Amino acid sequence: MRLHGLSVRLFAGLALAAVVLSGCQNMNHAQRGTAAGAGAGTVLGAIIGHQSGNKELGALIGAGTGAVAGHVIGNSQDVAEERDAAIVQAHHAQRRQEFVQRAVTNRDIIEMTHQGLPEQTIVNSINERGGRFDTSPDQLIHMNKSGVSQSVVQAMQQYNTRRY
Repeated sequence: MRLHGLSVRLFAGLALAAVVLSGCQNMNHAQRGTAAGAGAGTVLGAIIGHQSGNKELGALIGAGTGAVAGHVIGNSQDVAEERDAAIVQAHHAQRRQEFVQRAVTNRDIIEMTHQGLPEQTIVNSINERGGRFDTSPDQLIHMNKSGVSQSVVQAMQQYNTRRY
């Protein structure tokens, strides 16, 4: 009889440990689901097993069933999160690629200047399309020698400042 009481306490302790572990922050959904399912299944299985005359077997069956069900549910949550993260990352990469393709570059600025476009038109292009500008000292000197106005260079520098 003493062994029987010890087994029930052991199962109750395991169930409690599984429920406590199911809240660990560094566990994924599948791991938390497995632990929570095992804990809840143990308790429920012991209750059902008690009514049929075998608490221990009911607790074991409940623990196994609960662990499997919790794992399946938790794993599906993990898969959904991974899928959602991949979608967000792909969207971000697509937006980045679109920006890179549209962005005005130093070369574009020099070409627009050589073609005689007004300063304000060039600045508007920077504001409208965005830019990928190299405003290093060497490039500033090159743009100055290429005839790019100071106000356009300042717009490029201000754009870089806003972007970062």
